[in-house]
Amino acid sequence: MDLVIAHDRVSEKTLVEPCAQMKRNGYAIIPEVLNCTEAEELLSKLEASQLQRSRAGVRHLLGHPVVSAVANDPRLLGLAQEILGDQAFPFRATLFDKSPDANWLITWHQDTALPLREKVDAAGWGPWSVKEGVIYAHAPAAALERVVALRLHLDDSTAANGPLRIIPETHCRGVLSDSAVETIVAQEPGVTCMVEKGGIIAMKPLAIHASSKSQAEIPRRVLHIEYATNTAVSAPLQLANCLRSFRLNPLAPCTSVYQFLFMPSCSVAPFALQFRQLSSILRVLIKILTGMVWSIAAQGVRHPVV
Repeated sequence: MDLVIAHDRVSEKTLVEPCAQMKRNGYAIIPEVLNCTEAEELLSKLEASQLQRSRAGVRHLLGHPVVSAVANDPRLLGLAQEILGDQAFPFRATLFDKSPDANWLITWHQDTALPLREKVDAAGWGPWSVKEGVIYAHAPAAALERVVALRLHLDDSTAANGPLRIIPETHCRGVLSDSAVETIVAQEPGVTCMVEKGGIIAMKPLAIHASSKSQAEIPRRVLHIEYATNTAVSAPLQLANCLRSFRLNPLAPCTSVYQFLFMPSCSVAPFALQFRQLSSILRVLIKILTGMVWSIAAQGVRHPVV
């Protein structure tokens, strides 16, 4: 499942203008970071993984080996490091999948929720929630300024298939209330971000953005990878690495001792889950065997051998 990496880190000269745009506007478009062949290979391998999708896509994909390889590709990692500094690292990945069969929209908003290792009461953090087993909290601006998202386009993003829209220069206004966002949307024009396959939109999470429904037959699939400067986003809070194990073939999770012992595909499911499953199965087997022993003993008492 390794993705072939064909190019070195994006040159600093190439990144001068995008980094300046990021600082000024809160986003930048960098075309042709991956070539079309690489983007198609990545998409093909994701589709072959039989991912469990919600209507909008797949959360917490960084544990997928192909996604991890792309997130740490020198071209993407180098771009994140140019924006955030040399310590930047990927901590979360999401596949957004928009098509005629799964069409959706996102209203104007900021991305303010971050995944955390544990819930700790801290000023400026909250409300809290849990998504697919990961703790989340809405973060203050100081923490969000240390994050950047790289949106890698696996299809051409056109005016018709629900592209990202951003209102420039809104990333430096802090965390805004819903009413403040509505006021800005009414007063300031948004920019439609059209990107060809293999291109990237680099975006700060506090930039106000939205996405409309697709009006086209062609899909719009985007791998949204987020990077941070440090796991310690705000003492004592620590970022959670959104890693989960993936079965790389479409078999169901282990539900029997036979599957656990003899189906290799089950072995890549999370160990803790498998341990709980096996423990439950063993407890049931022990109960059955105990019952059989008592039944045999009782029969022996009723019908002694003479």
